Amino acid sequence: MKENPDELNENAPARSPTVHPTLADVRLAELTANELHILQHSLGVDQYGQGQMYRNHFCAGEDDEPACRALVAKGFMKQHATTAMLPYFNCNVTDEGKRVMKERSPKAPILTRSQKRYREFLDADSGVSFREWLGWRKSEPR
Repeated sequence: MKENPDELNENAPARSPTVHPTLADVRLAELTANELHILQHSLGVDQYGQGQMYRNHFCAGEDDEPACRALVAKGFMKQHATTAMLPYFNCNVTDEGKRVMKERSPKAPILTRSQKRYREFLDADSGVSFREWLGWRKSEPR
């Protein structure tokens, strides 16, 4: 009598369930550094994925077009029609692309107190030297 392969054999070693990666896992693993940079730039964030996402558009020149086409194929960007004004490959980041950009962006370095203060000076854009700005900062009530 032939054994039915669907029946369990009590003497056979237990098989571990096969774990198959999801399509999202595969797409995520294939994200290149240049593609990550394009996602970050399209959204207006820094190399660590930080900052306000104040835009969501990328107009690819011929050097970036293959990477943008790959991002569209992966579902991380959506292509828009070209126009007379923008005759290039135009696209924007999808919600999935935003999620992936946040996940794949490296963590920002921890800044010292002095580095934070200097960045505050740069953000102030006061038109004075750092030394003068420090003097103003000390004189301001907190």
